[in-house]
Amino acid sequence: MPRQAHRSSIPDLMTLYEVGRIGGLTDRELLDLYAGRDRAAANQAFEAIVLRHGPMVLGVCRRNLADEHAAEDAFQATFLALALKGGAIRKPDSLGHWLHGVALRASRRARACTGRRGGQPLGAIRSEPETSEIDVAEGRELRSSLDEEIDRLPSAYRRAVILCYFQGKTQEDAARELGWTKGTVSGRLARAKDLLRTRLTRRGLAPSAALVAAPLPAADASPAIPADLLGTTVRASIRLSLGRGATPAGLGTASELAASVLRSMTLSRIRTTAAVILATTAVTVAMARAGARHEPSAQDTNAASRTATSPPRTPFSGSPLPRHAIARLGATQLRHDGVVTGLSFSPDGRTLASGSWDGTVKFWDAATGEASASFAPIRADQAGVLSVAYSPDGSRLVLGTDNGWIVLRDLVENRDLLREKVQTGRVYGLAFAPDGRTFAAADFEAPVVSIRDAGTGRERRRLTYQATQIFQGPLAFSRDGKRLAVGVTPRSSDGERIVIWSLDAEPTPIVIRGAHDGGLNGLAFAPDGSLISSGASYRTEHGPDGAESFVSRPQVRSWDSATGQRLREFDPGIERGGGGVALSPDGRSLLSVHSDCILIRDLASGTIRRKLAIEPEQGSSGMVAGIAISPDGKTLAAERHDHAVHLWDLETGQPLLVRKDAHDSPLWATSVLEGSLVATGDDRGRISIWELPRGVRSRTLELGKKGRVWSLHPSADGRSLAAVGEYFEPAGGFRGFYRVWEIPSFALRHEGRLDDRAVCVTFSGDSRRMAIGGWNQDAPKALPAAKAEETPRGKVRVLDRATGESLASLAGHEGRVRALAFSRDERTLASAGEDAVVRLWDVASGRQLREVAVQEPQSGDRAAPPGHRTSLDAAAISPDLATVATASFFGDKILVWGLSNGQVRRTISVPSYSQAVLAFSPDGRRLASAVQPSGDGGPSARISLWDLATKRELLRLEPRVEGINSLAFSADGKRLVSGQNDTTALVWDVSAADEASRRPGD
Repeated sequence: MPRQAHRSSIPDLMTLYEVGRIGGLTDRELLDLYAGRDRAAANQAFEAIVLRHGPMVLGVCRRNLADEHAAEDAFQATFLALALKGGAIRKPDSLGHWLHGVALRASRRARACTGRRGGQPLGAIRSEPETSEIDVAEGRELRSSLDEEIDRLPSAYRRAVILCYFQGKTQEDAARELGWTKGTVSGRLARAKDLLRTRLTRRGLAPSAALVAAPLPAADASPAIPADLLGTTVRASIRLSLGRGATPAGLGTASELAASVLRSMTLSRIRTTAAVILATTAVTVAMARAGARHEPSAQDTNAASRTATSPPRTPFSGSPLPRHAIARLGATQLRHDGVVTGLSFSPDGRTLASGSWDGTVKFWDAATGEASASFAPIRADQAGVLSVAYSPDGSRLVLGTDNGWIVLRDLVENRDLLREKVQTGRVYGLAFAPDGRTFAAADFEAPVVSIRDAGTGRERRRLTYQATQIFQGPLAFSRDGKRLAVGVTPRSSDGERIVIWSLDAEPTPIVIRGAHDGGLNGLAFAPDGSLISSGASYRTEHGPDGAESFVSRPQVRSWDSATGQRLREFDPGIERGGGGVALSPDGRSLLSVHSDCILIRDLASGTIRRKLAIEPEQGSSGMVAGIAISPDGKTLAAERHDHAVHLWDLETGQPLLVRKDAHDSPLWATSVLEGSLVATGDDRGRISIWELPRGVRSRTLELGKKGRVWSLHPSADGRSLAAVGEYFEPAGGFRGFYRVWEIPSFALRHEGRLDDRAVCVTFSGDSRRMAIGGWNQDAPKALPAAKAEETPRGKVRVLDRATGESLASLAGHEGRVRALAFSRDERTLASAGEDAVVRLWDVASGRQLREVAVQEPQSGDRAAPPGHRTSLDAAAISPDLATVATASFFGDKILVWGLSNGQVRRTISVPSYSQAVLAFSPDGRRLASAVQPSGDGGPSARISLWDLATKRELLRLEPRVEGINSLAFSADGKRLVSGQNDTTALVWDVSAADEASRRPGD
């Protein structure tokens, strides 16, 4: 039976919509009527909503689903969901874009269900018979992707797009409905189209024609609703709202889709009784369309049921590789180039913002861990980000830096409302007031808390108290916004303080002295503001002899916020690792995170409800610096003094979005082994072995101590791998450690502890000897001051590879040893030191043969004072011991010296840098350099391959990171591996340098 337009089928509804008392109401007013007690008015209101927004919803479903029945199921599911949630939608004025989002989710679930049942190709669109298959495919992908990207737009942009492009309103009508000016609507539409064009182009689509005028043709955006579909949907939804659904013989797909969509959304919990009613409502749908489709089989029903369950988190898809890179070892998701310092979930729970010492705030998709496509990273001006907070409505984000700057960003308009230095010291404490009108910022080194306007950043009020020589840390508002608390650490040893202001009373605050012994790092108010809980990392203890000691042991306490009286001491029952504290969104539980567990307490009684075991923290302190809880209370995010954001499921205690083959800290050592293997070492003593070309980790080795792996090196015969590094002993300071494994079994052959910090290692050509370079930072302190400058601080040890027996100890360098290399005849060992001296040693006797000073020439403005000596940041010795390449601290050139006469052979100019790494190719003809340009606010570290004969730059590699710590060539010189601050390594194909070297010079 041909379908008819709904205008002729149900004229009573159209009359009501167009001229009745319901039709002229706003969405908010219609939802208020629907939620009211007058059921007749509620039914009419719901009918008006379906007529108003139904065409847009059907357009979304049809663009994303090829199968007509599946599209109608998704359409009905959208309004069945509205029937349950209509009275609980947080932003009734944004009903259109709420329905757009629900329709898109329902379409995705219907697509999965259709795919399991072997339906039509998923995501297809309707096309005219003469349309080519290529056009159909391109249109299908563009239109499906377009809905997804519209759903990811900032709220203000999405509302304008839905009204003007999906519901056909003029800009004047949209402006009146939204309470904006026409210029605001026009501007936000233009910016929305720019965002959509950029994101679709990033997906490999070319929406130029489609987006110049409008995202969609009107007919495709809002098709007419078939009469029977409209009537069935309205009747089923009204019956559902009245609770009169009958029990059907089988579950209907539409109701199952609605239940699945609602379970995946965080607007509110679905009551059990409502879910039961929803599951039985499909009888109306099934009876109305029984003749048009088959009865679902048990197999179909089971498949749909599986689809309706909450989907697992999406696995990592990986980040695009830079040009010339062939593999990334590790993960960039939820990673920074510096230590993570602050976390904040967006109010809708879809995005997680993280700040870092690398000077950025990054935005992550909370469901996938991928970098958000909606928000670009925010960069501070050459400063580390220490704190970050979302506004309650998610439209703004504020960050504080280590040099006193505050940045207030409008996330909708993507512009800074404030970016200036407003504090004398670091900004650790930041928090928005619950009403979103103001935010508070605590000065780190002064007893001042500034209350600022959330729209302009201007200071409205300044809170002070009497104190000197203090540091201010965590900051928290009570939920009613009437109280504000800040944690204070005095520079003296009289314990931590908590300062609490009553914002609507006298300006004199309550000061809780001696709140903790040390390490106050978290504050959380109870829902009614009557008490405040605090967490700290250290406490003072007394031994049997009465001696006082400061130990890493957590404390959690609660206080009366009106009087400052201590109410309760929570004993975590663990020995170490105190982290932040936070209140659950429902206000009933207090969470604290420790080195190896998450504790969830009943706030009223203080009893531990649950103890969730987590992977032990690998750092020396075991502390967790800060935490954030998702708005639905299901996910906890924490920073653990590394470069990663860590997530846990609070129901199971299981880590989320974890890459088992990823490092969590920077990579300081890389090495290319035989058999397409790569080794990487990180800041935590962990060494990974990777297989190429897949870039997967095949095994993990441990240095044996939790400290930095400084160097990795294979023996010349390929049968051994040596690793050296450092670790910290509380009683003795930094020490060195080494291990040697057999290849390919990676069985541990021998290991050793060193009194010096071990920073580099190499093997002799016959693989019988191993040399380790180190330094002892504390050595001068052990000798009289008059002789301190004569004390050698750098040392080289020569060991037998097979047994680990010490063969020689070579002392002479005044700083750390930067590079080592054996001569090809095994008789000579060269060592380059931080002191800008290259020393040549006789391996057999341990006698120094010669030393060559490689002092960088000084001239002009860079002329050094008399007696000044260059300090080397990086050095590399050529395989034939003929040359050494050096880079000084904060320099702007790389020098290549001849070791026979100590003269500069080549000067290579590079941008002024703050960090450099150097490596010779195996044949000694090329030099790889990695520099981080100083004063650059972006991720601009660059790698260059230089022809040493001509000084030509043969190849430039752009890893898009802020710090590169190591470089290593493969044995054939065709691969280069870079270890980076973002916890990953990149494997580069540098064979293009061969072709470049054959081209005539520029």
